[in-house]
Amino acid sequence: MNERIYFDYLVIGGEHDGRCYNGPLTDCLEVNSIYVPMAKYCSPHFPSEVLVQKKISYNVRHYHRYDGKCFLIATNENPEDDEIEQAITKMQPRPVN
Repeated sequence: MNERIYFDYLVIGGEHDGRCYNGPLTDCLEVNSIYVPMAKYCSPHFPSEVLVQKKISYNVRHYHRYDGKCFLIATNENPEDDEIEQAITKMQPRPVN
């Protein structure tokens, strides 16, 4: 049986700051943008514009805590350890190990 293992990714920074996403193990987490442009009005005689939802990529790194637990942090910034600890305490993602 081919079973996929999913992990929790805690996003720090950017428009998805403080959110958790669940997915297979990867080095680059891609999620849909929160901000979607509004559809433009069109008349029945002209075809409407196709809107493609923008994807945002975050680099994933392993964060090892003092208690030995490892978390997957998705970020494009360089957050401080205190900021990461606060986000882990608030969102409570599942550790990798």
